[in-house]
Amino acid sequence: MINFIINFTLCSGVLLLFYKLFLEKEKMHHFNRFYLIGSIVASIIIPNIDIDLEQKPIVNYENVANQSVMQIIDYKLVASKGVDGFQAENSFEINWFLVIYGIVAAFFLARFFVNIFKIYQKINGNIKLKYGKIDLVLIKENLVPHSFLNYVFLNKLEYEKGEIHESILVHEQTHIAQKHSYDILFIELVKCIFWFNFLLVFYKRAIQLNHEFLADDGALKNAESVMSYQYLLLQKSTESQGQFPSSNFNFSTTKARLIMMTKVASKRIIRAKQLAIIPIFALTILFFRKNMVAQVPSISIPLTDKVEKNTSKNLKKEVPFTIEGVSQAELDDFHNTGMKYVKIVENGKKHVMVKMPESELSRLEIIYKNMSKEQQDNQEFRFSPPIGPLERRVPTPSVLESFKNSRKYGIWIDDKRVANEELNKYKNIDFAEYDISKLEKNAMNYGKHYYQVDLMTNLYYQKYINETKVDTRKYFSWNWKKNYPHKRAFEIN
Repeated sequence: MINFIINFTLCSGVLLLFYKLFLEKEKMHHFNRFYLIGSIVASIIIPNIDIDLEQKPIVNYENVANQSVMQIIDYKLVASKGVDGFQAENSFEINWFLVIYGIVAAFFLARFFVNIFKIYQKINGNIKLKYGKIDLVLIKENLVPHSFLNYVFLNKLEYEKGEIHESILVHEQTHIAQKHSYDILFIELVKCIFWFNFLLVFYKRAIQLNHEFLADDGALKNAESVMSYQYLLLQKSTESQGQFPSSNFNFSTTKARLIMMTKVASKRIIRAKQLAIIPIFALTILFFRKNMVAQVPSISIPLTDKVEKNTSKNLKKEVPFTIEGVSQAELDDFHNTGMKYVKIVENGKKHVMVKMPESELSRLEIIYKNMSKEQQDNQEFRFSPPIGPLERRVPTPSVLESFKNSRKYGIWIDDKRVANEELNKYKNIDFAEYDISKLEKNAMNYGKHYYQVDLMTNLYYQKYINETKVDTRKYFSWNWKKNYPHKRAFEIN
């Protein structure tokens, strides 16, 4: 969101600056009208364009084996916090930036519709007369003639005295015929939604001034002379202005309008400036686009295989076992001792493991190592060997961009749950390692997102490497392979 705000504002600023310097003073008002509207639309679209000069295959992680998330989850997370620790962080977080943005946008939208409602109240509460294809609304207020959609608002007393000059009506008819009100409604709605872009105020002024140029051209076709119309314009510019969102005379623009009436257009200069917008729009796309890789044929890779092959060399390392195994008495001792340190809570749905004395832990480790492989796999508890450090794996720009999809991914950075928008603050090279795991349907946050992504920043990864090198712990934990199908969970206190 932050990147969009910056790129939208900068892109609209560049296009507006080009208009002010090269287009506004040229007599090509119809072209300028569509340039201004097009610049706003382009400034909204360009920051969302996904293009990159570098073509890379996109990895498709959709073909994921039907495997328990706890079997592929990052071992360092389970060992340090347990599954309940993992679930506790996976909670709803309020994005206050979006809340504030929504409140302000809602306020401006409400004000916009209230103003529209007031205009229609004024239309329905006053006398209306047909004048050709338009409607005249006679108002008791002292106001300058102005238009909105198919209505021209006039002072009732001036109209009855015949003081409304025909050129003024032609001027307003031109506004209506060319549907200038739609431009104003458009820019006002854009201002409400993208209220953070202060440049939209200047876009509105430029659009209104260009509307006056267009309406002046229409009025001059029926005026006695340019000079007489200019005199009329000077007279009206001293009177009060009409109300939003109608087209109206504006004293601050009178000078520009007077100059434009006498300006002689050069077709060669106009054509050159019109063609110049092509490289300008190309440059805005280059500099303000979204940093994404263009879509190319994807490569389908099973997610679980990808995670296992690219994380730790030691993930498949096994605790020693024997061929002959241990006796049933030793198996019972191993099981009963482990269960002494298990508390069953929440109506039997959750197992909580409390810390075991070191002496008991060492004795159980010896028994476990003397078991056969089959005996180890059938135990309620297991010992996991110390894992080696995860290999460095930097996400590509396209993969990092895909993680911003909050409906698909839940994001953890340096073992902390964060909003997906937080990734806008990072580049792909800011991360040294990442893991992806798929949520099962019985997971707490299944439906909010479907994959968990754990990312390590470069600094955190180096800290993790240093700690892992000296880690000689033997992790004693609940056996996920045996127990997770029964929907049990555990935590280590």
